Amino acid sequence: MTRLFLGILVAGSLVTAAGAQSLDALPGAAINAKRPLSGDKKVRYALRQLELTKEQAAQANGLIESLFTKDAQPNVDIDRIRQLVREMQEAKEQKDEARVQQLQGEIKQMGRGADNEPAFYENFRKMLTDTQKTRLAAIRSRLTRNPSGAVRPVDVLDTARALELSEKQLTNVRRIELRFRADANARVQYDDKRRVQLVNGLIARVQDELNNAQKTEFNHRIALIRPDTIEKTLRPVK
Repeated sequence: MTRLFLGILVAGSLVTAAGAQSLDALPGAAINAKRPLSGDKKVRYALRQLELTKEQAAQANGLIESLFTKDAQPNVDIDRIRQLVREMQEAKEQKDEARVQQLQGEIKQMGRGADNEPAFYENFRKMLTDTQKTRLAAIRSRLTRNPSGAVRPVDVLDTARALELSEKQLTNVRRIELRFRADANARVQYDDKRRVQLVNGLIARVQDELNNAQKTEFNHRIALIRPDTIEKTLRPVK
């Protein structure tokens, strides 16, 4: 069975009772999301996973506000927007609310509408580190395969394998994956409620193989790919 099959087919028996699930169980909205992400929401979902610096987050929020408005124009002066964002940050630090509102208005006015996901990334990539650029490419590739951003079994397993696991842990995660595949092959009918149980069961099994530090990082990374918790403003993490 291919990874694609595993990512699409969520079936089988990984947990038989609610009490066996993790206390950090994900809600249905994170697992059963079906509507494709688009526009500024899609961009914010992707950038959130890069864990931006304060400066990067400020620039991203300014560009998003300018480029993803209703009546966009494709020809936006990105350098001017960046300058306005910097000035707005300075005004915020000086608690000059009048100046902040003025600059926000200018930024919004400059970009009435651009439908510009490609233009956004072309310009914002210049602010990213090489590591972030590589990560962004992987995130966008995942969104091509999974446009809704829903948390799927393959995401749970990939997230676990991205941690610094011991050989024993890797073997155990592989055993969990094989069991999941076998159970998935055994069943062809399931509903949204069942899907939530099964993904949370998979998460719980993976968590059982992790130490406390790994579990904290695993939970953090899973939280970043949840499509149901996208905020309207990107927040810096460092």
